[in-house]
Amino acid sequence: MTDKASKPFNLDNMYAAMIRIVCSSLYFVAIVLLLRDYAAVEWGIYRIHYDAIDSYDIVTATVFITVASVVVPRRIYSPSSLFLIICYLFVVIPSAVCLLAMDGGSGVNRYNTLFAILFAFSASSLISRTVGEEVWAVEDRRPVTFLGPGMMILAGLLLIFLFYRFGSIMSFAGLDNLYEQRERGDAANFIEGYAQTYSQYVFSTGLFAFGLYRKNIIYIMFGLLGSLTNFAITAEKAGVMYPAFIACLFVALASKNRILVSINAIMVGISVILIVSTYTRYDSSISDFICWYLGTRTVLTPGLFIAHYTDFFFDRGYTYFSHIRGLNLFIPIPVQYASDPRWPAIGLMVGEDFIGFPKLNANANFVASDGIASLGLVGIFVSFLVFTIIFKIFDYVGRGIPRTLLLPLLLSIALTLTNGSALSVLTSTGGFLWMLVFRYAFVREGKKDPDKAT
Repeated sequence: MTDKASKPFNLDNMYAAMIRIVCSSLYFVAIVLLLRDYAAVEWGIYRIHYDAIDSYDIVTATVFITVASVVVPRRIYSPSSLFLIICYLFVVIPSAVCLLAMDGGSGVNRYNTLFAILFAFSASSLISRTVGEEVWAVEDRRPVTFLGPGMMILAGLLLIFLFYRFGSIMSFAGLDNLYEQRERGDAANFIEGYAQTYSQYVFSTGLFAFGLYRKNIIYIMFGLLGSLTNFAITAEKAGVMYPAFIACLFVALASKNRILVSINAIMVGISVILIVSTYTRYDSSISDFICWYLGTRTVLTPGLFIAHYTDFFFDRGYTYFSHIRGLNLFIPIPVQYASDPRWPAIGLMVGEDFIGFPKLNANANFVASDGIASLGLVGIFVSFLVFTIIFKIFDYVGRGIPRTLLLPLLLSIALTLTNGSALSVLTSTGGFLWMLVFRYAFVREGKKDPDKAT
C-alpha cells in the first residue's frame, strides 16, 4: 500500500500543507505578541526586547514558515516525528521570531542564521520520511518483565542517596526564591550531578510513562514522588512539569484520534493559550504563570538564546567544539577562552558577560550550544546532523514497541534537547541508556522472555 505522505504533490498533501502554513502563521504571531506585550515588558532585564518586524522581515518570515511547515511531519507517530515536531514548536519557530523581532543593534546578519536553521531542519525532516507512517502500526514488541521492577529498584536507590545528601536543604521554591534553591541544591561533583539528572529525567519520567502504559498506580506514584523530590532539591520546573506533558501525550496516543497528535491541533492549542494568557495575566495568577513558564521559559527562551549565542560568539569567537566534553581531549581551547576560569561553561559566559547577571547559566538548545557556539552557520548544519542521527537511531531501536510507551518515554529527551546540548542529553539525560533498553529489554511476541527462560 502506498503512503500518501510519500507523494508530496497530491491534492490531499497540498491541502494539508496549506493548513499547516496557516496554523504555523498563527503560532508565529502568538509568539510575537508574547514577546512584544509580555516578555519584553516584564523580563527586559534578561536582555529580552522587541524592536520591530518590518516589511522585509514579513517577507522573510513568510518564506521561512512556508518551507518549514511543508516539511515538518503532520503528526506524532514515531521517534523522528516526535523529535522534529518538538524541535519545530520550541526551537525553529521561536528562533524565527527572535532573530527577526530582536534584530536592532546586532552586528551579525541574522537572516543568515535564520536560513541556515531552515535548510538544516528541512534536510532533517526529509531524511525522516525514509520510513513511512504505516511501519509504526506494527507493535509486536513488549518489555521484559524485569524492566519495571528494575527501574523501581534503581529509582529507589537514587532517591535514598538524594535524601541522604540533600534532605536538609529540600524546599518547594516559588518564583521569588527559585534561583536561591537551585544554588542550595547544586551538585558538588559529577556523581551528585548524574544522580540528580538520572533520577529526575530518566527514572522518574520513565516510571511515570511505564505506569501509564501498564495502568500501574505504584509506578505512577513512584515516578511522581521522584519528580517532586528532585524539584524540592534543584527547583527545576521542567522536571516536575514533564509528567504533565507525558500524560497529555499518552492520552492523545491512546485515544487513537489523529487530530490529538496533529501538529496543527498542537499549534492552535498553544497559540490560543499564549494569546489569552498574555492579555489576561493581570487578572489571573494562572495566566501570569503560563506566560512565564510555558510562554517565556518553554517556548520563547530557546529562540531567545539562539539570537544571544549568534551575537555573542560572532563577536567573541567560536569554540570549534572544544567546549564539548570528550572532544576537548583532542581540540585545543581557543586562545580567547584559555584563561577564562569558567571554561567550558559557555552558558555561564553568555549569562554573565552578555545577559549581564552573575552566576546566570544560560544553557541553550543543541542548535545554539553545539552548533552556533562551535562554528556559527556551519555549526548549525553539524548540530542538525547529530540531531538527525539521534532520532534515526531511536527509530531503529524503537521499531515494534507500542507507541503509547515508546513516545512518552522519549518525550523528556526531546524536550530537553530544546534546552541542552545533544551530547549532554545522550549522557546525562539517558539517551544512550534508552537506546540500550529499547534494543535489548524488549522482545517480540512469541519469543521467550529472557528472565523466564529455564
